[in-house]
Amino acid sequence: MLVLGLHSCARVGGPVPGAPPHHRERGFANTDPAFAPASAWVRWSFFVSRVWAATFHPRTASLPVVASDLSAIRSNPGADTLTWVGHSTLLVQLDGVNVLTDPHWSDRASPVGFAGPRRVTPPGLKFEDLPPIHIVLISHDHYDHLDEATVKRLARAHQPLFLVPLGLRAWFAEIGITKVEELDWWQGRAVSGLTLTAVPAQHFSGRTPWDRNRRLWSGWTLAGRAKRL
Repeated sequence: MLVLGLHSCARVGGPVPGAPPHHRERGFANTDPAFAPASAWVRWSFFVSRVWAATFHPRTASLPVVASDLSAIRSNPGADTLTWVGHSTLLVQLDGVNVLTDPHWSDRASPVGFAGPRRVTPPGLKFEDLPPIHIVLISHDHYDHLDEATVKRLARAHQPLFLVPLGLRAWFAEIGITKVEELDWWQGRAVSGLTLTAVPAQHFSGRTPWDRNRRLWSGWTLAGRAKRL
């Protein structure tokens, strides 16, 4: 009953007249009519089992790591590079602009530091080894994609522009970050010679049982002078 109650609290209402089809009265929705989300019980049991396993039976792995060419990354005069840091965190260097996607340097993807999914291998690039970061792209608000400690650290050390889906600017403002622009699907921004566009994605959002789908989720495209990602 608790699970069903939490699920009902997270409903976002019906379509908004005149608004794009993914907009709802209190949030957002996927637009694929064939999409059928898992039941509240399946989602809740999956979440609890993952948290339990990550806390009391953590995964271990011994994975090969390739050392980054730090001199090339830090003093990059304009070469286009892509460095995978881990999970959805990429350092994109395009036309002399340094972009991070879904930055995450914390040990866990969790609202608390003592429990929840934990890294099985360190980030491929240390935070201290980052070049100056100009732009940060956020895809959605799940803890493995939006890490509060990391974005605060980036804001202090690099003062980048954060580009986020609709609904996330208020979250950033609450933690003291104001250099943020929100975009809806298919909206773009021209920044430092790059064109960055939020594009549709089929997913969901939420950081608590009560805010499911209140904020938008998106993919991103980056277009430079000659290359696109």
